Amino acid sequence: MAIVLNLISEKENTIQNFLESYFEKDMLADSQTYEWSYTLPEPLEAINLISAVLDNNLKDLTLWISFDPNVFLKVKPDNYNDIIKYIVERFSKAS
Repeated sequence: MAIVLNLISEKENTIQNFLESYFEKDMLADSQTYEWSYTLPEPLEAINLISAVLDNNLKDLTLWISFDPNVFLKVKPDNYNDIIKYIVERFSKAS
């Protein structure tokens, strides 16, 4: 089962700058990208991206996560630790 992450920003270059910093390579050709979607076939990999957005207090980015088709949850400072715990509990092979 895959997890889908969506980044949304109303400011030009915000998503591109974050992605290039996070992935350490050019990610987008269009600096005016205001929404970016990423499907992670390995759900535990989502934890790193979630943490990078929220731990760095990137106020110009909004992060949404989907565990099930067409159902998205907004990831916020007050719920992201619970979302990470949920990902670990639901998708850990040790469970």
